[in-house]
Parts: sequence; structure tokens; C-alpha cells
Amino acid sequence: MKTVLGGKRIALSNAALELLEAEVKRIKEKGPHFKLNESKLASAIIELFSSKYLNKECGEIEARFFDKKTYLRTLIEESRSEDELSNSLNEFIQKTKVKKERQS
Repeated sequence: MKTVLGGKRIALSNAALELLEAEVKRIKEKGPHFKLNESKLASAIIELFSSKYLNKECGEIEARFFDKKTYLRTLIEESRSEDELSNSLNEFIQKTKVKKERQS
């Protein structure tokens, strides 16, 4: 990511960029009094989402990026005793079971 004029550039998928471009075009068609571009619209969307939904959806967002293998390796490496490791693994397995039951 590069910092540009006090901000950062982020990578978007082509589909996300197309959605932004279409929305900017739709809004601009309402009149010349709308001054925006894809970057400004993306910032506004992120700010609005964050203020309204981020806390509620944080678990779902984190779940998309959770790497079980890395988490388990970290548990193993950072455990100070076999009991601590056993407890941590049991807790992880229980959470996984509850999650699977909710999905069913």
C-alpha cells in the first residue's frame, strides 16, 4: 500500500471498481452540484459502514481472514505446558462445534 496525500491507496477487485464507477456515474447524472469521484465515494462508503455496521459484523469479517493452521501452530508454539495446550485445543474445538451447529 502506498501513502498518497495523507491517505493510502488500496487495491480493489475489478468488480468493486465497476460498482464504484457505476455509482459515481449515477450520482453525477443528478446534476453538476455533485462533486465526487470513485475515491471519495469509497471513503464515504467505508466511513458509513464502519460507523453503522463494523462492530456488529466484526466477527464475520474476521472469520473470512482466520487461518486455522496458523492459529493452531501458534497455540502449540506458545503453550507453556501440556495442560495449557490441551485446554486451548479443547476450547478451539468447542467453538468450532458450536459454529458448525449454527450453520446446520
